[in-house]
Amino acid sequence: MFESFVRRQYLASLPLLLLFVSEVLASELQQRIDAARPGDTLDVRSGVYVGNLVLRRRVSLIGEENAVLRGDGTGSVITIAADSCTVSGFTVERCGRMLADDDAGILILSSHNRVERNVLRDVMFGVYLRGADSNLIAGNTITGRKELQFGDRGSGIHLWNSNGNVL
Repeated sequence: MFESFVRRQYLASLPLLLLFVSEVLASELQQRIDAARPGDTLDVRSGVYVGNLVLRRRVSLIGEENAVLRGDGTGSVITIAADSCTVSGFTVERCGRMLADDDAGILILSSHNRVERNVLRDVMFGVYLRGADSNLIAGNTITGRKELQFGDRGSGIHLWNSNGNVL
């Protein structure tokens, strides 16, 4: 009891720390992706990364808690163009607004990828697989744009000409 009282008194005497997350341009993260060797894992620190990303080589992007990939409001936030990539642990938000352009939180154009444990919000399509085979899409939470009419929204997960995927 006395130890608990002392601990509370000590904590109460510490100055208050304000923590905030700053926005970082996604171009800095894109440079890390482009410089990675095939098979590298990139741990992405907490923060808000503004802009769209393209994975053109086999990499794993692993987000720490509170790592947010915020698109620039056009196109897809993340485009996976290489086989055997992983995207896990992110909040992905703010893709473009065009269904006809396949604007998505995560657009997959390749095979054998893993998209797991992400939160996708403010997106037209959550995860869009186009000509993409043998991918794993698991444990994601997807919230579209509720302000749009039902016919103007995309799907949470959308597949076109894609086979052998596990959802």
